[in-house]
Amino acid sequence: MPLRAGISDIVVDTNVFLHANNPGVKYCLTAQTFLNELQNSAHLLCVDEIPDFDGPNNKSFIAQEYLEKISFATSAGIILYSIIKKNRVKPIGKNRITPHKRRVCRLIRDKTDRMFLCVTLESDSKLFISNDFEDFQAGKRTDIKSEFGVDVKTTSET
Repeated sequence: MPLRAGISDIVVDTNVFLHANNPGVKYCLTAQTFLNELQNSAHLLCVDEIPDFDGPNNKSFIAQEYLEKISFATSAGIILYSIIKKNRVKPIGKNRITPHKRRVCRLIRDKTDRMFLCVTLESDSKLFISNDFEDFQAGKRTDIKSEFGVDVKTTSET
């Protein structure tokens, strides 16, 4: 299924990139398809803060996780690199994220997942793509939608 028309930005969990490189996981093919569609779209990839992908001055928590976990020698890493080099990364400043932290902390325990959700709250699309059902179980996805207006979708649902 193609990415939604009419949205300009999107938040993508690190696991989507990792699943695209792992044929042993359920979401491998849908993650590959999703990332190819993302690469060929005009959508901006949202992160917290202005990332520095090439140097030591990175202040983005999400970008740092991408850098630590995704190899640029893989197909998913090449897509991420392409998005970065085309300046299709949209920073959402921490001053816009901070007001949401208390509410988000009630629902999400993992610090990284909280950051992804806070960034999604300030994105235009309010769309978070994640194949993580450990921290974003079906019921929690419903709660997030009703409390925050955020859609948490898997790569097979995009």
